[in-house]
Amino acid sequence: MNNFSRATSAFVLTASLLMSSVAAVAQTTTTKSTDQTQKTTQTQSDQKEWVVAQHLHYMVKDPDALRTWYLTTFSMDGKMRGNHRSANLPGMNLSLDPLRRVPESFPIKGRALDHIGFEVKNLEAFCKKLEAQGIKFDSPYRKIPTAGIAVAFLTDPEGAYIELTEGLDQY
Repeated sequence: MNNFSRATSAFVLTASLLMSSVAAVAQTTTTKSTDQTQKTTQTQSDQKEWVVAQHLHYMVKDPDALRTWYLTTFSMDGKMRGNHRSANLPGMNLSLDPLRRVPESFPIKGRALDHIGFEVKNLEAFCKKLEAQGIKFDSPYRKIPTAGIAVAFLTDPEGAYIELTEGLDQY
């Protein structure tokens, strides 16, 4: 098995359509009235069902340790999702299970899935808090004035590259 296959297996990304990049959906339905056929076009604005991101699924050697890291680092809620350990934020569930078939996990940075991102209010203060807890940043907090955002990057204990942003939700 090559490194790409191992990385794919190790970081089983069961993201139910990753990060809500749903294109505009138009669906035409036909309704028959008494003497005419009326066509109705339904667009996202009046559509009742949406496809949204639901979870990322990690398969790692020590799911409890990684779950504790996410719960502590990002103040996530630690509920179970069925029989899966999980860490939750509004709109996103990280499910964590023991590694089964692959002998080791591989970092994701620079692979098919490069990083996961979290939007953080008051990012500068949040980064200072993480640094005080001993967390090292791959790229420390910085503002990008031309884009009107701030960013920082770190890597979780299993090698998942994480982008923290403030202001990116405005795009």
